[in-house]
Amino acid sequence: MVGADLSGSAVYLYGSVGPDHGSASIALNGDIVVPLMNLTLPWSLPYQLLWFDTGLDASRSLTVVMTNLEEKKMALDFVVLTADADTLANL
Repeated sequence: MVGADLSGSAVYLYGSVGPDHGSASIALNGDIVVPLMNLTLPWSLPYQLLWFDTGLDASRSLTVVMTNLEEKKMALDFVVLTADADTLANL
């Protein structure tokens, strides 16, 4: 499980997929928004856009959790967060 507390108007999760990867779920603020995400492909690819959400309230804190659902690999490479200047000034 990987989690982060963030603030912003949009969030993008990038990770790896491949033959030795399994499946995962995504929760936003405690609500499961993706119950089953398949991370398995016949070839390995890093830095793939796995999930995103836009139009979020930048004045509220966001909690994003990605949970591994199998005994296989799950990799989160990086998170991109978009925010206005006021939000960035408070980080």
